[in-house]
Amino acid sequence: MSKAEEFLERSLEGVIPHLEARRFHYRRHALFGYIGEGVVGLASLCLTLIGGFLGEDVPLFIGLLGLLVLTPLFILSAISAQARYKAFFVSEVTPLCSSGLYQSFRTDTTKDFDPLRAEVGGGLEKKLLPRAASYFEGKYRDVSFWTFVYHAKEKVKKGAKEVVGRLYSFSLNASLGTDILIKNKLNAQLFASVRLPLVIKTDSTLFEDTHAVTAADEEKARAFLTPVLLTTLMDLEADYQGHLAAYFHDQKLTLYLDDCGIPFTLSVFRPITFEFLQSYVAEVVLGSRLIKAFGLR
Repeated sequence: MSKAEEFLERSLEGVIPHLEARRFHYRRHALFGYIGEGVVGLASLCLTLIGGFLGEDVPLFIGLLGLLVLTPLFILSAISAQARYKAFFVSEVTPLCSSGLYQSFRTDTTKDFDPLRAEVGGGLEKKLLPRAASYFEGKYRDVSFWTFVYHAKEKVKKGAKEVVGRLYSFSLNASLGTDILIKNKLNAQLFASVRLPLVIKTDSTLFEDTHAVTAADEEKARAFLTPVLLTTLMDLEADYQGHLAAYFHDQKLTLYLDDCGIPFTLSVFRPITFEFLQSYVAEVVLGSRLIKAFGLR
């Protein structure tokens, strides 16, 4: 049993009450900020209007002071409470469900995503909209990776729909010897700029019904795409209710899982339940599952 599974087993016994107590603490601070913003903002607006209408400088000054200074301070207080809660939750829970599973693992709630977009380069065509508290980086079986949750706008016939998923970048210790692109057909818009010359037929008609594979070298690609791998990928997509796209290039794997049953959403106003923690643990362990599924080294 992994640390993540042990964490889930004992979560209801002691971890959840502790986390809930801290959530209530931060929620009180956030509510104070939001309520203060509303009350002070409304009162300040009324004073500003009254002062302006009557030509009285004192209520006009107090009203403007409230609108321009006090109201923003209350808003910042509420935002700060949310941010401090996220930092607390991540620092408290992540070690419990990653220790013993990964060689190294950490989160970063303030990560700058622009360099990561540049690292992915032209392979990812969609505009990424990063999500707070979603960045992980780690190492498993000597394979380093980083990942974050993002929202993307995808064009459809009647406009656009929002797609939510996880982007991964794995640094491999050795190349596969050929570029390979594996895409779920429901994820067809991803990696649109990648053009590999050969369409690869696999040994699984079930996999080919829902996926397309192209590569630069057929022999090496078919040697990599074993029946066990194809079955494992379909099982993983089913577990996470997602559509996978994976691009092997040189010593890197860029992988995208969209429309999945994650992401985990963290808020002071969302109660912490067993199912809630399960969704977070699912995101933490996904990196290790992908590395095992592809047999990365």
